[in-house]
Amino acid sequence: MSNLATLNTADSLSGISTRQIEESLERANDAYRNTDDSIISDSDYDALIDELARRDPGHALLTEVESEADFGAGKVRHQIPMLSTEKVKTDSELSAWVRRVESAAQNIGIRTPVLLSVTAKLDGMAGRLKDGVLASRGDGLTGNNITHILPKLVVHGVGDGELVMIQSYFDEHLSEEFKHPRNVVTGAVGADTPRPAAMKALNDHSIHFVSFTTLTRIDSRTDTIVAQLPEIREYLLGNTPYPTDGLVLAVESPELRKELGSTGHHHNWMVAAKTVGETATTAVVGVQWQIGKTGRLTPVIQLKKVTLSGAVIANVTGHNAGKVEEMGIDVGAMATITRSGEIIPFLVSATPAPNGASLPTHCPACTEHLKRRGDFLVCINNECEGRRHARLHHFFNIIGSIDLFGPVACDKLIAAGVRSIQEVFAITAAEFEAMGFGPGQSANLVAELEAAKTRPVDDFRVLAAMGISNLGRGDSKKLLRHTALKDIPF
Repeated sequence: MSNLATLNTADSLSGISTRQIEESLERANDAYRNTDDSIISDSDYDALIDELARRDPGHALLTEVESEADFGAGKVRHQIPMLSTEKVKTDSELSAWVRRVESAAQNIGIRTPVLLSVTAKLDGMAGRLKDGVLASRGDGLTGNNITHILPKLVVHGVGDGELVMIQSYFDEHLSEEFKHPRNVVTGAVGADTPRPAAMKALNDHSIHFVSFTTLTRIDSRTDTIVAQLPEIREYLLGNTPYPTDGLVLAVESPELRKELGSTGHHHNWMVAAKTVGETATTAVVGVQWQIGKTGRLTPVIQLKKVTLSGAVIANVTGHNAGKVEEMGIDVGAMATITRSGEIIPFLVSATPAPNGASLPTHCPACTEHLKRRGDFLVCINNECEGRRHARLHHFFNIIGSIDLFGPVACDKLIAAGVRSIQEVFAITAAEFEAMGFGPGQSANLVAELEAAKTRPVDDFRVLAAMGISNLGRGDSKKLLRHTALKDIPF
């Protein structure tokens, strides 16, 4: 099998409770659909879904369309439900779907093989444009009215489709600020106050609404689709200017579609063939440990450079200490990587280093002795310089409305002894210069901070920027539906 994902991570999930899987999926769904950030790779998300399906095939997360936050100009009731798409990741899963299709065809007297259509699976935000009204998918039955952004979009057709960004625009302008083009689209459409970069993307007409009816399609049949899929995939994805996440296979016959029917989650006459992408195996030359705002250490696996899907890859995340330890990752290990969605480097597997993994015992930033909490190594020193830097950078990144304060600027602030956001807002131009900023840059920093005091900022961003453990933008929105920001003690 060359074109579909074969990764089986069920063994690595065996120690996680079903409730933990539910909570992880709920948080990931919220971030994926309601914020301009992602908290989990597509491959990890699919692994959690597969494990939940193995344990509880009838679970609501598998049988219902995920919920969506409220945004836009009210609600739109879908006359025909907008459902999700069932995924297949192996040739055997695809063959099983083909058998179900052919069995249903025979039940109603349709001759086999059955005609199928294949299109690229766009990776953006699902929507429906009907009678001049653009609505998000929502929960499948009711979506958000987002017609107000139509003048900013390039529109290709009507009906069901996807709001997507031109991949080349993202690569050139936004790849350092956002993890994925989908995050830009979600932020531009769903945020009360989108980031300036997302608004610029809208104004540059780099976000399109693409009706599925306008996509290039290739016809195939149930008796040849498995063998043809690699060639079809190469052609379709190579000629699509938008981010993609595999292929969509659909039955063409209206009568057979009716016979196959739908669940509350997906149509049985359609599947998404998810791709793991090209893989490469290379040597591990080091492991660098980065500290986050809450003190957790994240391992960055340093690789002997390798070209993968047209990009040179030198680093990939190791996620946490538990995973590094389990996979035996250290100098001398061999790592197999892919690019999730053809974009994000992702660790698939590893041949362990001769002596296994060697985990750090002290914080790389402050040398404090590390604590082990589950799969994570944690620095508990609240005054750790690395944690203070991460908190400062996190604040500016999440607030999203204050420019000029990137990682390098945060480095200088922390080196100068700055300990809080309140202190940053009190710094004068002369003090910025003393920290190593140039005269013009210092004046610009002061002006930017003054301007930021009068810019409107979403309450959920303020709350999420505080760096409270496990309280991201999605959960902040939920909390603020019940409690006003002014009533939350900090």
